[in-house]
Amino acid sequence: MIKLNNKIILHIPECFHNENKLIPVPNYVFYGLYNELQSSNYDFYVTSVQTYYKGRGYTTRLITLYTLNDDKKPIIIFKDWFQSNNDELRQESLAYEYNNTLIIEDIK
Repeated sequence: MIKLNNKIILHIPECFHNENKLIPVPNYVFYGLYNELQSSNYDFYVTSVQTYYKGRGYTTRLITLYTLNDDKKPIIIFKDWFQSNNDELRQESLAYEYNNTLIIEDIK
């Protein structure tokens, strides 16, 4: 039996706010992260949820995966990917959950 004892959930907004409207993020942007996680041998599932932030409702993709011990490599992959793709994502911060704790970090 294998026990995967760390739960990681990566939060990615599916759109960004531009003036008075929400603009969708192109799907190919998300597939880049999916490919990076898969090539590092991580299994995961993706769900879309309704999110409310700063008085606006929009959808967010949640990528959920489980790892052994203190394996935080998916978080490193996520942060690098988010920084590299923020010209498409246009976010002021990134968010992820690690073992039921939500972490929000400003993008520099």
